[in-house]
Amino acid sequence: MQKTHTSNPATFRSPLAGPIGYVFEDNVRIATRPVGRRHIDLPEETQDRPVALYTVGLGDDGRLLAQVGELGTTGS
Repeated sequence: MQKTHTSNPATFRSPLAGPIGYVFEDNVRIATRPVGRRHIDLPEETQDRPVALYTVGLGDDGRLLAQVGELGTTGS
């Protein structure tokens, strides 16, 4: 699935697979269902690590950014 337009609310398309389903007269109709599921076990050290989301705005002086690494988060 990819975004194909910057402001159109119906912008997401899946050109290789087509739509998953439709909403028609308040009813959901599923056209394509997944064939199966795969479960992948990840090593313990890769699971549940906190990651900070730092949003920059006008007037930001960077003081909070300096503290993010000290809070025990990862993802630099």
